Amino acid sequence: MMHPSLHESLSHLLSPRSAAVVIAEEALAAGTGIVLNMRRAGFPGRLFVVAPNGADIPGEPCRERLADIPEAVELVIATVPPQAIEALLAQCEQMKVGAVLLLSPGIAGAEAEAAQSGEEERAASFVSAWSERTGIAVCGPRSAGIASVTGLMGVCMATGNEWTLRSEGALGLVASGGNDVMAPLLASGFDRNAPLRAIVSTGSEHGLLALEAGEALLDDPCVKALAIATDVIRDGRAFVRLADKSLTLRKPLVLLRPQDTTAAVNDSLFAAVCRQKAIYLAQDAEQFAAAAVCAGSGRELAGNRLALLDFTGGAAGDLVGELRYAGFRTVSPPDKLSEAEAGEPEGWDGAVCIAGPPEPDAERLRRLLHEADKLVCLLWLGDRSDEAVAFWRRDGVAVFHSLDHLIGMLRHLYAFSEKGVKSKTGLSRLRADRFALDRLGFGKFEDVRRVQGAGAPSFGDSAAAPGWNDRELPSGDEILPVAGQLGGGERSPASGAAGRETIVRLSEVEGKRVLNAIGISTPRSRFVARGDDLQRMLQTIDFDGRPFVLKVVSRQQTRKRDFGGVRLHVKDAQEVTRFYWKWLSSPGGFPSADGILVEEMVLEKLELRLSASVEPSFGPVVTLSMRGESGDPPYAVRRLAPFDQAEAARMVAEMPELSAQLSGNRQMPPADRERLYDMLAMFSRWVYELRDRLVAVEIDPLAVRPKGKGVCALDCAMSLRDK
Repeated sequence: MMHPSLHESLSHLLSPRSAAVVIAEEALAAGTGIVLNMRRAGFPGRLFVVAPNGADIPGEPCRERLADIPEAVELVIATVPPQAIEALLAQCEQMKVGAVLLLSPGIAGAEAEAAQSGEEERAASFVSAWSERTGIAVCGPRSAGIASVTGLMGVCMATGNEWTLRSEGALGLVASGGNDVMAPLLASGFDRNAPLRAIVSTGSEHGLLALEAGEALLDDPCVKALAIATDVIRDGRAFVRLADKSLTLRKPLVLLRPQDTTAAVNDSLFAAVCRQKAIYLAQDAEQFAAAAVCAGSGRELAGNRLALLDFTGGAAGDLVGELRYAGFRTVSPPDKLSEAEAGEPEGWDGAVCIAGPPEPDAERLRRLLHEADKLVCLLWLGDRSDEAVAFWRRDGVAVFHSLDHLIGMLRHLYAFSEKGVKSKTGLSRLRADRFALDRLGFGKFEDVRRVQGAGAPSFGDSAAAPGWNDRELPSGDEILPVAGQLGGGERSPASGAAGRETIVRLSEVEGKRVLNAIGISTPRSRFVARGDDLQRMLQTIDFDGRPFVLKVVSRQQTRKRDFGGVRLHVKDAQEVTRFYWKWLSSPGGFPSADGILVEEMVLEKLELRLSASVEPSFGPVVTLSMRGESGDPPYAVRRLAPFDQAEAARMVAEMPELSAQLSGNRQMPPADRERLYDMLAMFSRWVYELRDRLVAVEIDPLAVRPKGKGVCALDCAMSLRDK
């Protein structure tokens, strides 16, 4: 979690009003370059130089110690070896500086390597603890520096004099690592005319993390898009907060795929989070640069209508098909923008131009850019011309050299525009008490025998437990009065924060009552507890040729099929009686069984598997999967909870086979996909509300019935923390 004062400290890092450059004796040349770069950039604040006695910095008076500076400074920039960092930070704390930038010291040679041996790890550990304790942002160690238009900072050693930020730029760039990472990254894809407004190198990230730096750049109103290149995502929840912030502010986020996301989360989940949060996940530096420059143009793609301009004389044919396959419409390029904007059928939301040597019609492109102020992308075919690319990027045209990269970015910007409008989760509109476990009888997880001894009805008493045993469970928002009727589940010890955490595993009956209470339908059923009057219960069932399913209910064994505890297509009371005596009363029965469940079979359905758990890094995750013949899910998609119906629809769309089956075939009519989307969204909200107590929940199978008949849970397993 970010220190409360770190937000203010980050502003001192990016836009300081005063700065002190601390130069070690062995890094005099590097430190002198930093001072010259800052002066050349036009740094408007007060600048102080701390250098060894006798150092000659042209035009700058030097002081020997930080303490010699007569006033407090907002930013300390240091090129010192690792063994000097601890003493430097102690001085910074004493002087109450706003932020610290620890640059690569620029020390070379065997003597330097020997001096740094074992000291870097110690210094990095100290930096992390010091920044956390003081709330002072530390960028580094081994940062390549920063460059910012806002603060007129030009400290980035990797760029030197080769790179000039643009005052009209709208792109913020954050990269972990030092010179060895930043310089190749910039050289591999960005050109001098990229719309860069700010650059931050976070170095080894023992102080400031790339995600924290990115969050600070998003606060700059002139930054319209953010690009982050980092080797590792250490904090998944911080990553999600950053993504939500970019959506809320409608500022696209482009990410270079990390080498490692987090030890607790696999790559497929990380990619799913990026899709859900509309993050463009680039696969290499070139794709990263192209996407970042496109997002940095500051122009949105609010619709799927693309005007196509072909300056090559015949290369547009293949592109038209690819665009249509990706979900876009191609329209004729507007000759009179005013007519197109007035609501003509051929109105457009963006333009794609195909060009290459010779160069395209400059006047026409400028007219598209400046008169319409919409996204214009240029697909440059043939040999690359860096000069031409730089020229067009300077005018705000997003230039791509790959058709796949172009279409991928267009799809991303379109999805981002859709999600940016609906970036709020909608939780504030929910009745939070609807999801409170206390209302469902889980306040203290009373033991079953204690509940019954206190006079509460048993599960098998249909007269005493109305709403569960005598009618079909609701499929809408109705809440059953089930408080006090649920048992305590099976307890198992687990290590918690205080070492006393207990995991409670619910039976199928208890789990279904929870699902029912939040509005998830289950089939009509009867529960017969061990020792209940079986014959009395059977008299309440009208078999009348309808098939039923019989299940053994046990908290100790939720996988009933593993031991044969399920019987399908039961049509008379005699089969129920035999099943009951086999599992509950015979010597070869199931001693830990609580009873049996007699449930109406749902015949016409598509079976899915829905589950949820709390990932250590990202938090509550919902998984939807298809059930294979063996019960194993060959296809699965995941989303962070909560999400809305539109995101639920995208989940289904990511499984083409499932989407096709929901549309119907000769064996089954079209399924009730709208109710499925509603149910997935509602389930995700409940999982989110329950995230502090949820261990795992699985609905398997989840039956999607024909259109108009809804969705119901046929079986479930649920484990919760008893706090």
